[in-house]
Amino acid sequence: MDSRRLLRRSLREQSITRVVGVHNALGARVVERTGFDGVWVSGLEVSASFGLPDVGLLTMTELLGSSHYVSDAVSIPVIVDCDTGFGDEINVARLVREAARSGVAAVCIEDKVFPKRNSFMSVDQQLIDPDAFCRKLHAGQKAAVRDDVLLVARTEALVAGRGVDEALRRAEKYAEAGADAILVHSKDRNPDQVMEFLRLWQRRAPVVVVPTTYHEVSAKELEREGASMVIYANHGLRSAVQAVGETLAAIRDSGSTSLVEDRIAPVKEIFELQGTDSWLSFQQ
Repeated sequence: MDSRRLLRRSLREQSITRVVGVHNALGARVVERTGFDGVWVSGLEVSASFGLPDVGLLTMTELLGSSHYVSDAVSIPVIVDCDTGFGDEINVARLVREAARSGVAAVCIEDKVFPKRNSFMSVDQQLIDPDAFCRKLHAGQKAAVRDDVLLVARTEALVAGRGVDEALRRAEKYAEAGADAILVHSKDRNPDQVMEFLRLWQRRAPVVVVPTTYHEVSAKELEREGASMVIYANHGLRSAVQAVGETLAAIRDSGSTSLVEDRIAPVKEIFELQGTDSWLSFQQ
C-alpha cells in the first residue's frame, strides 16, 4: 500500500501509530527493521548531523535532500519535521510540492515565529498569530490536494506557557484550516497537560504527541486518552552519541578494538542494512 494511504488509514484507527526520529536512510532502515510504524525526519537530528544547532538554520533543500534518501530506503510512512515551513504561504506551498517529489507521506509545520528555537531550549518561545498560521495551512492544503501529502499542524502553545485552553483554541483553528492531524507538544516532566488536552479534544482530529520529557507515560496510556500517534523524536541520535562515545573511549584506553567487538554490529549487518546483495544482483 502507498505510504500516504497507509498513514491516513493508521491515523483513523484506534491503535496508536509508533514513529521514531532519524536523520538518514540507515537510521530509517533500523527503525523499520525494529518494527516501528513510521519514520520522523527530525529537524534536531538533521541539524545535529550537520554540526548545527536546531535554530532554523536548515534550508528546505537540505532537509528534503535527507528526506528523499530516507523515503527511498523504507516502505513505512515518512513524516518530515519542517520547522516553521521555511517562510510564509507560498513557501509552505512549495514545501508541500517538493516533499511530494521526495516521496514522503506527510510534512509537519509549527506555529512559532522564524527563526524557531528548539522547544527544549531555555529561551522565550514566540508563537505566530494563529490566523497567520492558518493561512500557511490553507496554502499547504491547497498544494497537497494534487499530491496527497498529509499536513500535520504542530502547536507549541504548551511549550510557550500558554496553557491547555490556548492549545485547544489553536488546534481547533488548525483543524478547520485543513490540517490532517494536530501535533501538541510539551516540555513538562509530566504528561498532565497533554492528557488534559486529549480528554478535552475528544478525537476531533488525529493527535500526535512527543513524550520526550514526560517519558514515563506509555504508548498504551496515550492511546487510551485518544492519541493517534506517538513520536520518539530523537532517541536514535542520543543513543548513538552515547554508544559511539563509549566505544571510542574503550578503544582509546585499551589500544585495540578487541574489548568492544562483541558489543558493536558486525560488518555483515551493515552490508544487510545497505542492501548490498540486492545491488550486486544487477551484475549477475
